[in-house]
Amino acid sequence: MSALRAWARRVFGHPSGGARSEVNRRLMNRAAHSEEQWYDAHFKAAGVSADVARTVFRCLAGYSGIDFGRVLPDDRLAQDLRFDDVCWRDWEIDFVSDLREQLGLDLMADPGLKREVERADTIGGLVRALSRAADARK
Repeated sequence: MSALRAWARRVFGHPSGGARSEVNRRLMNRAAHSEEQWYDAHFKAAGVSADVARTVFRCLAGYSGIDFGRVLPDDRLAQDLRFDDVCWRDWEIDFVSDLREQLGLDLMADPGLKREVERADTIGGLVRALSRAADARK
């Protein structure tokens, strides 16, 4: 069984509890916000879609185990939040699927949106790119 477990970790990645704890420790000195407060504090005034911001909040918090109410728009997914270390390796696949199901945004069918999302290195950049796409669909 240990050989199978080792193979699964290599193929699917394995979240690092240590990395998650370290990220959450760093975020502890920031104000904690509920999902609604997070949207109001960081995105509402800019006219960002509430549905998009809340979906990003719920999805990324769920994939990562990070206290997302303490995350700021300028936090970088890879460097600051260490998403490659704190999430299962397939989190991006889940995110694309969740965006399609919850917001009707299909990154695989829209190469321009996919490129824009891939270029977004901060939470704010990601939320704003998705919000523009959601607004364009209306």
